[in-house]
Amino acid sequence: VMTFLGTDNKHYYAQNDNGSSFGPFGPIPAGMVQNPAFGPSATVLASNGTVVYAVYAGDNGQIYFSAKWGPGSVWDPSSQAPTSTVANTIRPFAFVDSESSLRIVYVRQSDNRICMVKRITPQNSWTNEEAIASATTSKQPSAVEVTPQGDIIVAYHGMMNEGIYFARGKDGAFGSI
Repeated sequence: VMTFLGTDNKHYYAQNDNGSSFGPFGPIPAGMVQNPAFGPSATVLASNGTVVYAVYAGDNGQIYFSAKWGPGSVWDPSSQAPTSTVANTIRPFAFVDSESSLRIVYVRQSDNRICMVKRITPQNSWTNEEAIASATTSKQPSAVEVTPQGDIIVAYHGMMNEGIYFARGKDGAFGSI
């Protein structure tokens, strides 16, 4: 599956089922299936090998996600993640952790801090928003990697000098490096 942001600020996808070419473009559904998802930042994909999530920031500064549960399935309508208002011109980052929980990393609009929420699987409940970097970030997207030991490393551009910074840790225990 690939996704992209159209020139109309709507999110689209195409799927490669036969290994040689992508099928036609289709819209990722918003909260109602007949409406396409929209927003000013690109969609990011996250997968655990079975389900694919498309995550994006909407025009209203909220984070949304849609799930596709397999090759022959359709996208679920988009749902809102419980976050503060986000800087919606900065692409969020998403990944599925070793427990199959969806994690979304984004920039909080009020103070430009990098924050994260987790959709716990299989309960489908959300954690509280956690600020994972004490420094403010610039208007660049962040990147995330998970170590073999399960630590989450977030890289981002600093606000003051555009330097590259890192935060490393686990839920509730992040520190700058």
